[in-house]
Amino acid sequence: MSVRRTFRCLGLESLEARRVMAGNVSASLVGDDLVITGDANANDIRIHQVLGKLVVEGLNGTTVNGDDKDKFAVDGDVRVDLNGGLDKLTVDHGTPLLFNTDIKGDLQVDEVETVKLANLDLHGSLDVDLEGVNGRVDMFDYDIDGGVNIHGVGGAQKAFIANGFVDLNFNINFQNGGGDEVFIAGLTAKQDLNITTGSDADKVTVDILTRVLDDLFIDTNGGDDNITVQSVIITDDLNIDVGDGDNQVKVNSVLADDIFINLDDGDDDVLYLAVEEADIVTIDVDNDDALKINDDNIRTLNIIND
Repeated sequence: MSVRRTFRCLGLESLEARRVMAGNVSASLVGDDLVITGDANANDIRIHQVLGKLVVEGLNGTTVNGDDKDKFAVDGDVRVDLNGGLDKLTVDHGTPLLFNTDIKGDLQVDEVETVKLANLDLHGSLDVDLEGVNGRVDMFDYDIDGGVNIHGVGGAQKAFIANGFVDLNFNINFQNGGGDEVFIAGLTAKQDLNITTGSDADKVTVDILTRVLDDLFIDTNGGDDNITVQSVIITDDLNIDVGDGDNQVKVNSVLADDIFINLDDGDDDVLYLAVEEADIVTIDVDNDDALKINDDNIRTLNIIND
C-alpha cells in the first residue's frame, strides 16, 4: 500500500491584513421582534432560515448567546445593533436556488460596517446605518414590501445593489465622506430612487435593467464625480446635480419623461447625452463645460448658461 505524503509550506501572514472577528452577540425575542446586540469586538454573524425559524449564527469566532448559534420563531421585526468594532452582518438562505429567508416585519441594521443581504423576502422596510470609514452594503435577489434607507457618515461608503424589487422609496444617503461608490443594476424601484453622496470624488452608476417607476434623483455634492445612467427606464423624471469639481456625466439609452442636469456649480464638466426618449431636457451649464449631445429623441432641449 502506498502512502501519499502531503507537504504544506508554512509562512507568516501579516496581522494587519487580517480582520480578527470575535466577541459575543446576544439575541432574544422582545415581544414579536428579534433583537440582536453586539459587543465592542468585531462581531461577524449570519441570519438565515431553517424550517420556518430564523437562525442567528456566529462566524469567525463570534458566539451567539455564548454558543455557536441560536434559533427563533419571529413574527415581527429584526433589529440588529452590533455596537463598536468592525462588524459584519450577512442575511441569506442556505438553499438560495429554492428558497428565500422570510422576515415578516422590518429589518433595522445599526452600527455595522459590512452588510450582505441576499435571497431575502422582507415584508416591511429596510434601514441600514453603515459604521466605519469603509462601510459597505451588498444586496442581491431581494423582494422588499416597504422602503429602503441606506445611510452612512464619513469615510468611503459603498453600495452595490443588484436584481431585486422595492415597493416604496429607495434612498441612499452618504454624507461628509470621500470616495463614495454606488452601483445599481437590475433594480425595480416602484417609487423614487434617491442617491446622495459625500463631498469627495464619488462614482455613481445606475445601469442595465433598472426600472424606476417614479423619479430618479442623483446629487453628488462636491468633488470630481463620475455619474453614469444607462439602459434605464424612468417613468417620471431624471434629476442630476453634480456640485463643484470636474465632473463627468454620461446619460445613455435612457427612457424618461423630463431630464434636468445641473452642471452650473461644477468646474470643467463633461456631459455625454443620448437618450432613447425624453420629452423635455434642461441642462444648466457654465462656459467651461463640454457637451456632447445627441438630440434625435429629445422633443425639447433647453441649455441654460447663466
